[in-house]
Amino acid sequence: MKPKPSSICLIQAPGNLDFCFQKKAVPDDRNPGQTKPKYVRDLSFYHAGHYHEFSVTDPDFMRRHKIWDRIQEVTQHLRLADAGHIFLCLSLGLEFRGRCYKICATIFEP
Repeated sequence: MKPKPSSICLIQAPGNLDFCFQKKAVPDDRNPGQTKPKYVRDLSFYHAGHYHEFSVTDPDFMRRHKIWDRIQEVTQHLRLADAGHIFLCLSLGLEFRGRCYKICATIFEP
């Protein structure tokens, strides 16, 4: 999020948070010809003039909003109300398969 980002930061959420979630069938590398479920949980927003997407790994957030009960093969969106009072713990993950991934580790809600 900066030219030399730190590995973790805490920001006040901008007012345009969009959390989307979906269950997808993807090829199973261990069993050729088979598929396995992949659970997409992404938070997207604009911050400091740039668009960002973070994978959400916060189990408390998932529980609070009953995401695991609601997830299906159609993309669903959850608009987070009162975004001005929400804080996000964001992290740039270690390199994995040649890429660094952005992770939202915790969503602090009122």
